[in-house]
Amino acid sequence: MLIYINGVRYTDEAEEMKTIKNVDYFGIVFANDSQYRVSVGTGRSIADILHGGGKKVVGVFCNQSVEEVKSAVKACHLDAVYLDGLENPDYCRKLGGIIWKSFPMDYDISEMAYFTQYIEYPFFNITGDGDLTTLAGMGMDFAVAGKVNIDNLEGVWAARPAAVAFGSEFEHNERKNKGLIEQAVQILKDFDERAKKA
Repeated sequence: MLIYINGVRYTDEAEEMKTIKNVDYFGIVFANDSQYRVSVGTGRSIADILHGGGKKVVGVFCNQSVEEVKSAVKACHLDAVYLDGLENPDYCRKLGGIIWKSFPMDYDISEMAYFTQYIEYPFFNITGDGDLTTLAGMGMDFAVAGKVNIDNLEGVWAARPAAVAFGSEFEHNERKNKGLIEQAVQILKDFDERAKKA
């Protein structure tokens, strides 16, 4: 399971985050209406630090022009883009590259076929301890984001997503909490080990 930490805002935070083992991707938010938003200049500095630690970096955007997104991707050497708005399949086609796209839990799965040729993962935003079994039966790779936390990790893991995003539930004083993230990573690893022995 790929693990993605979203919303790195500070260079010193990035220095700490790059030392976490078994985390694949880190997200930098460029969405205009987000409290996590950073400038392209700051994003480039954060991305350089994370890349220096061997991590991959995702840029998060919401209802922004294709040109704006491409400009940030180039300036920050982003490895992937996470689209968190109302972007349609044609937008994804024009953007190109590795795209992750957010969807609400009640999204009509039959409509997903229009996106699948353009996106790597659909990320479904959970709102709490909801039932994820409908996702497990999708018949395609998917990812989970939203209100993922220590308390619902077992249910998230049981749905067997290809990727899981850790966001604001893994913070203390508006900064990523390294200890809490490492605890969550270990919990998921333990679930994997138990499943192998079963």
